[in-house]
Amino acid sequence: MPSRLDASLLEKACRSLCRRDPVLRPLIRKVGPCELRWRGEPYRYLVRGVLYQQLAGAAASAIEGRFKAEFGGRIPAPKRLLEASPQRLRGVGLSRQKAAAVRSIAEAFLDGTVRARRLPQM
Repeated sequence: MPSRLDASLLEKACRSLCRRDPVLRPLIRKVGPCELRWRGEPYRYLVRGVLYQQLAGAAASAIEGRFKAEFGGRIPAPKRLLEASPQRLRGVGLSRQKAAAVRSIAEAFLDGTVRARRLPQM
């Protein structure tokens, strides 16, 4: 996996945001170029992102803690997550939609629809 996202793509995105968003434009110009770097495993970050989506930090953290505890203290690998029933996921505090979303992420990584190495290009 590359250590940085594609510089030309980031520059293009930056120009587009500057053209379209008068609030972000001065901030982008002040802060400078985007320095995003890939760290960690994208699958786990995507699952964690779903857990935190539309929740206050404390509530999301509590759900993440129960979710990880259910799987031995870690976000489970795709195969292990898919082995868990939707009811089991609901039991740790995931809504039906979040349970479906994390299962979809696991399926996509397991069947090769999404590959960590290809994410920068997606």
